[in-house]
Amino acid sequence: MQYEHFEIPCCRTGTLTTLALMADLVHASLLDPVVRQKSLELVSGSQNPNDLAQSVNRYIRLAVTIVDEPDEMLHRPEWMIRQISEKGYTFGDCDDVAMLSAALLAAAGIPVRFKAIGPAPDGSMEHVFTEWSGRSGWTALDPTIDVYPVYGAEFLVQDVA
Repeated sequence: MQYEHFEIPCCRTGTLTTLALMADLVHASLLDPVVRQKSLELVSGSQNPNDLAQSVNRYIRLAVTIVDEPDEMLHRPEWMIRQISEKGYTFGDCDDVAMLSAALLAAAGIPVRFKAIGPAPDGSMEHVFTEWSGRSGWTALDPTIDVYPVYGAEFLVQDVA
Protein backbone atom coordinates (compact mmCIF):
# COMPACT_ATOMS: atom_id res chain seq x y z
CA MET A 1 0.00 0.00 0.00
CA GLN A 2 1.33 3.41 -1.02
CA TYR A 3 -0.05 5.54 1.79
CA GLU A 4 -2.36 5.53 4.76
CA HIS A 5 -5.48 7.68 4.92
CA PHE A 6 -6.50 8.81 8.38
CA GLU A 7 -8.94 11.35 9.70
CA ILE A 8 -6.67 13.81 11.49
CA PRO A 9 -8.09 16.26 14.01
CA CYS A 10 -7.34 19.94 13.76
CA CYS A 11 -4.60 21.96 15.34
CA ARG A 12 -2.12 20.78 17.98
CA THR A 13 -4.04 17.54 18.60
CA GLY A 14 -3.80 16.78 14.88
CA THR A 15 -0.05 17.35 14.92
CA LEU A 16 0.40 15.00 17.87
CA THR A 17 -1.78 12.38 16.14
CA THR A 18 0.19 12.71 12.91
CA LEU A 19 3.55 12.39 14.70
CA ALA A 20 2.39 9.21 16.46
CA LEU A 21 1.12 7.74 13.16
CA MET A 22 4.42 8.61 11.50
CA ALA A 23 6.34 6.80 14.25
CA ASP A 24 4.09 3.74 13.86
CA LEU A 25 4.63 3.65 10.08
CA VAL A 26 8.41 3.89 10.53
CA HIS A 27 8.35 1.03 13.06
CA ALA A 28 6.32 -1.10 10.64
CA SER A 29 8.69 -0.28 7.76
CA LEU A 30 11.65 -1.67 9.70
CA LEU A 31 10.22 -5.16 9.13
CA ASP A 32 10.43 -4.72 5.36
CA PRO A 33 13.64 -6.08 3.79
CA VAL A 34 13.74 -3.27 1.20
CA VAL A 35 14.24 -0.71 4.01
CA ARG A 36 16.98 -2.73 5.69
CA GLN A 37 18.73 -3.38 2.36
CA LYS A 38 18.70 0.29 1.31
CA SER A 39 20.01 1.30 4.74
CA LEU A 40 22.87 -1.21 4.40
CA GLU A 41 23.69 0.14 0.92
CA LEU A 42 23.81 3.69 2.26
CA VAL A 43 25.99 2.73 5.23
CA SER A 44 28.51 1.17 2.81
CA GLY A 45 30.66 -0.21 5.60
CA SER A 46 30.96 2.90 7.75
CA GLN A 47 30.20 2.69 11.45
CA ASN A 48 29.94 6.49 11.70
CA PRO A 49 26.32 7.69 12.11
CA ASN A 50 27.25 11.05 10.58
CA ASP A 51 28.35 9.30 7.36
CA LEU A 52 25.02 7.48 7.13
CA ALA A 53 23.07 10.69 7.82
CA GLN A 54 24.95 12.41 4.99
CA SER A 55 24.31 9.45 2.66
CA VAL A 56 20.59 9.46 3.52
CA ASN A 57 20.46 13.22 2.91
CA ARG A 58 22.08 12.82 -0.55
CA TYR A 59 19.86 9.86 -1.46
CA ILE A 60 16.66 11.75 -0.61
CA ARG A 61 17.76 15.03 -2.24
CA LEU A 62 18.53 13.21 -5.49
CA ALA A 63 15.46 10.97 -5.60
CA VAL A 64 12.54 12.73 -3.87
CA THR A 65 10.56 15.59 -5.39
CA ILE A 66 9.08 17.74 -2.65
CA VAL A 67 5.41 18.53 -3.25
CA ASP A 68 2.62 20.22 -1.34
CA GLU A 69 -0.21 17.83 -0.61
CA PRO A 70 -3.69 19.37 -0.59
CA ASP A 71 -4.89 16.46 1.55
CA GLU A 72 -2.47 15.04 4.08
CA MET A 73 -1.15 11.61 3.11
CA LEU A 74 1.57 9.62 4.80
CA HIS A 75 3.63 7.72 2.22
CA ARG A 76 5.13 4.55 3.62
CA PRO A 77 8.96 4.56 3.58
CA GLU A 78 9.11 1.12 1.94
CA TRP A 79 6.81 2.32 -0.89
CA MET A 80 9.01 5.37 -1.45
CA ILE A 81 12.15 3.21 -1.68
CA ARG A 82 10.46 0.88 -4.16
CA GLN A 83 9.35 3.85 -6.28
CA ILE A 84 12.91 5.16 -6.35
CA SER A 85 14.23 1.71 -7.32
CA GLU A 86 11.64 1.24 -10.08
CA LYS A 87 11.25 4.77 -11.45
CA GLY A 88 14.34 6.59 -10.24
CA TYR A 89 12.31 9.05 -8.18
CA THR A 90 9.35 9.49 -5.86
CA PHE A 91 7.49 12.41 -4.32
CA GLY A 92 6.27 13.56 -0.94
CA ASP A 93 6.12 16.41 1.51
CA CYS A 94 8.08 17.05 4.69
CA ASP A 95 6.40 14.30 6.72
CA ASP A 96 7.10 11.71 4.01
CA VAL A 97 10.75 12.76 3.82
CA ALA A 98 11.01 12.70 7.62
CA MET A 99 9.62 9.15 7.73
CA LEU A 100 11.92 7.95 4.95
CA SER A 101 15.03 9.41 6.58
CA ALA A 102 13.99 8.10 10.01
CA ALA A 103 13.39 4.59 8.64
CA LEU A 104 16.77 4.45 6.88
CA LEU A 105 18.64 5.64 9.97
CA ALA A 106 16.66 3.48 12.42
CA ALA A 107 17.27 0.39 10.25
CA ALA A 108 20.98 0.96 10.90
CA GLY A 109 20.36 1.14 14.66
CA ILE A 110 20.62 4.93 14.98
CA PRO A 111 18.16 6.54 17.43
CA VAL A 112 15.81 8.94 15.65
CA ARG A 113 12.93 11.22 16.48
CA PHE A 114 10.65 13.67 14.71
CA LYS A 115 10.58 17.35 15.49
CA ALA A 116 7.56 19.40 14.43
CA ILE A 117 7.93 23.17 14.46
CA GLY A 118 5.54 26.07 14.29
CA PRO A 119 2.97 27.09 15.16
CA ALA A 120 0.84 27.83 12.13
CA PRO A 121 -2.04 30.29 12.62
CA ASP A 122 -4.44 27.44 13.54
CA GLY A 123 -2.05 26.11 16.22
CA SER A 124 -0.81 23.16 14.19
CA MET A 125 2.84 22.72 13.36
CA GLU A 126 4.16 24.02 10.04
CA HIS A 127 7.02 21.64 9.35
CA VAL A 128 8.44 18.32 10.52
CA PHE A 129 11.90 16.81 10.13
CA THR A 130 14.04 14.01 11.56
CA GLU A 131 16.70 14.27 14.22
CA TRP A 132 19.24 11.53 14.86
CA SER A 133 21.30 10.94 17.98
CA GLY A 134 25.05 10.53 18.01
CA ARG A 135 28.00 11.48 20.19
CA SER A 136 27.16 15.18 19.82
CA GLY A 137 23.52 14.77 20.87
CA TRP A 138 20.54 15.30 18.57
CA THR A 139 21.31 16.51 15.03
CA ALA A 140 18.75 17.71 12.48
CA LEU A 141 18.40 15.91 9.15
CA ASP A 142 16.10 17.80 6.79
CA PRO A 143 16.65 17.12 3.07
CA THR A 144 13.72 19.42 2.21
CA ILE A 145 15.77 22.57 2.79
CA ASP A 146 19.18 23.84 1.67
CA VAL A 147 20.10 25.93 4.70
CA TYR A 148 18.92 25.15 8.21
CA PRO A 149 16.98 28.16 9.41
CA VAL A 150 16.63 29.19 13.01
CA TYR A 151 13.41 27.34 13.74
CA GLY A 152 10.64 28.85 15.84
CA ALA A 153 10.74 28.56 19.57
CA GLU A 154 7.77 26.19 19.79
CA PHE A 155 8.20 22.58 18.80
CA LEU A 156 6.88 19.10 19.50
CA VAL A 157 9.02 15.96 19.63
CA GLN A 158 8.02 12.36 18.88
CA ASP A 159 10.51 9.59 19.65
CA VAL A 160 10.69 6.90 16.98
CA ALA A 161 13.55 4.49 17.70
